[in-house]
Amino acid sequence: MNHAPTPRPLSMRLRLLLPLLALLAVPALAAPTLEGADFGEHVGGPRLSPRKLRGRVVVFVDWDKDHPETALSITDLLDTATPEALALVVNQCRQGTPKETFAAWTAATTQKKPLTLIHRGHLGGGDITDPAKAPKVAVFNGLGLLVHEGTPDAKCAEAIATALRLTTGVSAGKAAAQVRTQALFGDQIHATLLPVATALADPARPSATSLKMLANAAANKKDPILGAQAQALIDAFGKALPERLAAAEKLAESDPPRGHALMAELANWAPQKPEGAKAKAQVAAWKDDKAMQAELAADKLWQALEAQGDKLDYEKNPKSKPTPALTEAYAALLKKYPATCAARKAKEAAKEWRLDPETGKFAPPADQAKP
Repeated sequence: MNHAPTPRPLSMRLRLLLPLLALLAVPALAAPTLEGADFGEHVGGPRLSPRKLRGRVVVFVDWDKDHPETALSITDLLDTATPEALALVVNQCRQGTPKETFAAWTAATTQKKPLTLIHRGHLGGGDITDPAKAPKVAVFNGLGLLVHEGTPDAKCAEAIATALRLTTGVSAGKAAAQVRTQALFGDQIHATLLPVATALADPARPSATSLKMLANAAANKKDPILGAQAQALIDAFGKALPERLAAAEKLAESDPPRGHALMAELANWAPQKPEGAKAKAQVAAWKDDKAMQAELAADKLWQALEAQGDKLDYEKNPKSKPTPALTEAYAALLKKYPATCAARKAKEAAKEWRLDPETGKFAPPADQAKP
């Protein structure tokens, strides 16, 4: 006779959430990041940049060409995903030349898989490019957050699979009425709460959408498990407010628009807390701060400029050029707001767009330049 499985008690299910709650108390700013990553010299596969990787799971692998036998374990990581969902970046971290890297990789594996091979690159934040420890893997989810560091083994493959499920699953912005009740891991936790917890784990990422979803879920009286788990995350977020305020203050120095956005989030979501009150006062003070207002105005121009730049596709059309609208917008941004974070981001993107960072004029690759 078959019996239905006995549901786990509420207390047990909440205990399963504790590892996620612990994430909220851990600053993520010192870990390796995609922001500031250097993709070194391109050797093969799609050309990538941090901007092109947004929304995709990214697997960054340090590989030593002196140990070719590890290549197969790296390519096996691609078996469970499509190129649209996952980007595998193999970084040859040993001294040598790009030509030697290409020869070593093609000799090590004959499998034609969609990966990007680079020579002597590195991640931002932390640096895992130590040949003595290669192959070493860093896995980033679709939010750009580091979720795993290790070697290309079963645990790594599991981390990639989990990141793919969270990235391609339910949007964190859906209302509680649309929340799927089927959990990603049996009946342990609701599908939407895992990506929300991941988003809240980054103290430097605005999270109004995630908090709205959690507030709706916590008020769901028809599903006590969902409500209890959502409330636990809200409580954990409240305990992490001091770190989030410190992150906003630090971020405002290096990236004023993002710092402003995070500070505004705190002001809106924790008005009764000391951190929320301080954030509200800071946002009010910034209204009279000419430098901050210039940063915010420049950021709007940058977002419009970046949207134009994202339309360029030199892989499909290698001889194409930036549009006049893009070059004019680039020049206008640098002329009006030359000393802003937006101008710095534009200059960093200029090479990818084939523009001279200083003049904004078309700068074709050497193999296309006229003699």
